[in-house]
Amino acid sequence: GLRIKGALRSVRLMNAQRRRITRGHITSAGTFLIRSNGGTNNFLADNYLHGSAKGLNTFGGEGIDFGGGAGGWCHAACYNEVVGSADGFSYGAGNIDLYGNYMYQNVDDMFEPDRGFENYRIWYNECLNGKMAFSFQPMNGGPWYIFNNHMIGFSKHIFKLRGVGGA
Repeated sequence: GLRIKGALRSVRLMNAQRRRITRGHITSAGTFLIRSNGGTNNFLADNYLHGSAKGLNTFGGEGIDFGGGAGGWCHAACYNEVVGSADGFSYGAGNIDLYGNYMYQNVDDMFEPDRGFENYRIWYNECLNGKMAFSFQPMNGGPWYIFNNHMIGFSKHIFKLRGVGGA
């Protein structure tokens, strides 16, 4: 697998189609896997992603960011370990599956599918010691499925719900 240490942005997938990143070991990074910007069908599994955030008010980049605004469709991320990032998983358009991931000590949201569309599925994840578990600000479609997740030790809220204006 991929081994990267100390990069500001570790992997950037621009309009990538059907890419697979597995068994990576990325440490002391700003943002790990970012911005598919229109890409589709990417698969991220069994990666160890250790960020540079050092506490609840030190934002150290995103964990896995599927791309805001022009985010891609049909991605899956499973069995990843994400620690020390701002958000564990962010954005994306729709038809996204996030399952079996283990996250801890992330400084903002564990899952931030903000502005996502239909069929965003988040299940069987374990998250410890963060600020908020799930962010919804806003949903651009639905349905979204969030079930059987194990959340422990959050300093603010399990659910962050905001209106159309966003963050």
